[in-house]
Amino acid sequence: MKAVITDSQGGVELRDVALPERDDYDCLVKTEAFTFCNSTDSHLVNGTFPWEKRCLGILGHESVGTVLEVGRKVRNLKVGQRVLRPTAVWPNQDLSGFHSLWGAFSEFGKVKDYQAATEDKLPGQAEVPGYAQYQQVVPAGIDIEPALLMIGLKEIWSSVATIKDVT
Repeated sequence: MKAVITDSQGGVELRDVALPERDDYDCLVKTEAFTFCNSTDSHLVNGTFPWEKRCLGILGHESVGTVLEVGRKVRNLKVGQRVLRPTAVWPNQDLSGFHSLWGAFSEFGKVKDYQAATEDKLPGQAEVPGYAQYQQVVPAGIDIEPALLMIGLKEIWSSVATIKDVT
């Protein structure tokens, strides 16, 4: 599959990578659209994040896609559902030698049935990436463009929620 790769020195290119590796709680997703996050992705491309990120890496965290296949233990996601934030590779992992810079700018991604994985494992033993909690089903009838907007609004809300009363 194709994915958008950066070298964190201003370079961005389209490269071939393997399909996302999935477990029993993951779903394969066909990416329909993604948007460039000016604050996150521009820092990753230019290497200006306040903390070090490994590169070469797959860009992106603002994506929308449709579930194509579900893992054998998936109970809360279905083929054909539109989902937010599918990613080719979980944060802090690699795919085809490329690090995840949230990894959503790719032809295919994955989402995790976070609820099922949590229910099936003992507390503290679930290996569910925290990122999976942001991967949500888009309500039926919502087109791609409003679904992408939902991600931006969620990010704005999370930023506003952290602001303390400074008066």
